[in-house]
Amino acid sequence: MEWAVGICLSRSIRLDDQHGDIVLVPFADFANHDTSSEAYLMWDQQQKAVVLHADRAYQAGEQFFISYGPKSSGELLLSYGFCPSDNAHEAAHITFSLPKSDPHYMAKQQALAARNIPTTEWFAIRINCLPAGALPYAAFCAVKLPSASHVEVVAQKLFDAGKMPVVEGVNLELVALEALAQQCRSALKDYPQSMARDKELAATVQGTVGFEHRAAAMAAVRVQERQILARTEFVVKQQIRQLRREK
Repeated sequence: MEWAVGICLSRSIRLDDQHGDIVLVPFADFANHDTSSEAYLMWDQQQKAVVLHADRAYQAGEQFFISYGPKSSGELLLSYGFCPSDNAHEAAHITFSLPKSDPHYMAKQQALAARNIPTTEWFAIRINCLPAGALPYAAFCAVKLPSASHVEVVAQKLFDAGKMPVVEGVNLELVALEALAQQCRSALKDYPQSMARDKELAATVQGTVGFEHRAAAMAAVRVQERQILARTEFVVKQQIRQLRREK
């Protein structure tokens, strides 16, 4: 069973043109990953086969590459057992959840369900940008509203209109940024060992094999994630200070 799960995780291919079906395609899974590749696989109805659409002309015998998607090094290491040395899609993942202690939990849950949004979401934070939807979701989960009647109004503003207004004197953008900064701090505290130790271990990634290489690669991923989280927290704190000055 472990072998079968491993094969499915490391060899499966997602066909976006077939409603995201996950399939196993012999030989296609031999293609290696390149973050800059624009080649892709798709189902060809006429040929009744999965076809590789190359991103450039290849010489006979030359290795071709595809992209496994805009995945972070952590995702690539977990699913495929490797992480590239240069990855434009590096990310750290944080989670926001609707707290059950919220006095208007049921009203908020219903507002989210009406929009097919779960009560827990994770977001990939990159070094230079936040994912779409992260701040509205964080604001909705964290904001303390005076009554349940305000819940749907806030949901409409955040999710339907895409606005971050001031509601009953509460600046939702400020609420979202404070929640994001808190999640970054919490995530940084959750790492099992120091940044210095992870950097020391990551430095050995080129000279190790087997388990030692995997441990060094994981340390390198943790270093990158921590740098993203620390940078994000720093930038968000600056934005918080600016908003407070504008009050």
